[in-house]
Amino acid sequence: MRDGFSKPLNIKEKSADWDLVTQFDLASEKYIVDKIHKKYSSHAIFSEEQGQTGKGKNLWIIDPLDGTRGFKKRLNSFA
Repeated sequence: MRDGFSKPLNIKEKSADWDLVTQFDLASEKYIVDKIHKKYSSHAIFSEEQGQTGKGKNLWIIDPLDGTRGFKKRLNSFA
């Protein structure tokens, strides 16, 4: 996220003009999901961009970039 903060953004609207996704949302989600799957292969994951993958007793809920609109505006109000 820090590396992408100063790079050009590829921004797409999802459900509305305020509901955005960038390449950094997708890249961070992939990174997080891959790390969880590697260590906890039997766990299910529900992520903002991909939806649910897997079934299991344990469920991870992932919002890879909370504050995409702030990130887009280069405000330090994202996590």
